[in-house]
Amino acid sequence: MNLLSLLLALLTCTTGTGDSPKAPSPESLGEGRYRIGKIGIDARRAEVAFPARVNLRDVPMEYAIVGAAGKLHESVLRTDADPFHIHLAMLLLGIHPPGKVFPSGQPIDVLLSWEEEGARRRGRMEDWIAVGDAQLRMSPGPWIYNGSRMAEGAFAASRGHSILSLILDRDALANNPRDGNANDDIWLPRTDAIPPIDTPVRVVFRRVGPPPSKPSSDLTTRPRTGEQGPER
Repeated sequence: MNLLSLLLALLTCTTGTGDSPKAPSPESLGEGRYRIGKIGIDARRAEVAFPARVNLRDVPMEYAIVGAAGKLHESVLRTDADPFHIHLAMLLLGIHPPGKVFPSGQPIDVLLSWEEEGARRRGRMEDWIAVGDAQLRMSPGPWIYNGSRMAEGAFAASRGHSILSLILDRDALANNPRDGNANDDIWLPRTDAIPPIDTPVRVVFRRVGPPPSKPSSDLTTRPRTGEQGPER
């Protein structure tokens, strides 16, 4: 079964129950590329891309990315993309539901690109985050795509619009696996690295390595309150 056929099968069996809306029909763009709503899928590169904007850059954060109806008062980026559509796209890259230990799932890179002062700039989500009073840069490396959950008959990420969380959030699509991910006071924006408020940003979730043959516990961390020792 090719990717488009699999996508159609998934959408056929997915109903718009509660706060989990039925996804629109996928659009094939050729050469292994597809689109669901505002979500772009590149099967060859194992990437899912969606648009966002800089939301905040000078207050403590609990989220790196939220949806338009999410916790905008504590997120670096906001997006109009539907979390449910993002999740369908990630499933098509072979991402499996998480294991019993939270957070567990598929390691992903979170990559950013934007225009600033006439130049195209690129970076990682970690480049925009500092840790603790010393303002140490967040250590580079993957995040964990855990895929949110069903709660009270609805897809939780669609209800809360939590997409990429700095602190442990079972309802978010993806979580931060680093030490200190149970502490909501230590994650700060690196103001000198973040472009101005409302700057358009392209976000890419890139699968790291092949999809697991069963739910993975790679990079799983249990709640901790200590700080990490990232690079400056």
